[in-house]
Amino acid sequence: MPRNLQNNTADTRQRLLQAALKAFGHRDYEAVSTREIVRAADANISAISYHFGGKQGLYLATAEYLAETIHTTMAPHLQHIQQASLTASPQQCRQLLANLMARLVRNLALDSITEDAAGLIFREQHHPTEAFEILYKQIFAPMHDVISQLIAKVWGLPADAPEVLTTSHALFGQVIIFRIGRTTILRRLGLPVFGDSEVRIITELVTSLALHSLNHHPLQEQKS
Repeated sequence: MPRNLQNNTADTRQRLLQAALKAFGHRDYEAVSTREIVRAADANISAISYHFGGKQGLYLATAEYLAETIHTTMAPHLQHIQQASLTASPQQCRQLLANLMARLVRNLALDSITEDAAGLIFREQHHPTEAFEILYKQIFAPMHDVISQLIAKVWGLPADAPEVLTTSHALFGQVIIFRIGRTTILRRLGLPVFGDSEVRIITELVTSLALHSLNHHPLQEQKS
């Protein structure tokens, strides 16, 4: 295949994925038509069949595209923290957790791609399909694992202990709520978008809550 044709084909595929993420991110699967996606992507209707085999294939590829985009952004930071935690003291793990939570706020709660992704992720949590497995393996599980590893090191518990996993999920949720619940907090603040001041407040709040949660050691509280 000539190079210019290869580039055009790849560009068409990319435009379809971007258009599909915006469409599936704001409406249910059944409510999205392939015609509106190709129209937004400035592509032919046959392009979906050519690249993805059909609407379902496009939906799964969109989940993969989203997962890869977020994973590419977060993976270096997650790998660095995971490696550092292996020899870190409990106090150092607290700081690593604070750094990670701040990064998650920037990349998950405030990054532009998650504006379209929030609806798709939220629906897959409530009504999981094959796309959930893609999101879980590439986004949720890696982030959960690193958070759990840090908490476990601080508490001296196994990383798969129920107390560790549920706390990890709660901390993850404190970040996500500022994306999926963004409309409510912006209304309360009387703002159209988050400004630098709000980003600072959210980041400080999320990191502070995360560190505070580490003070409640489950085994020590059971003894008391």
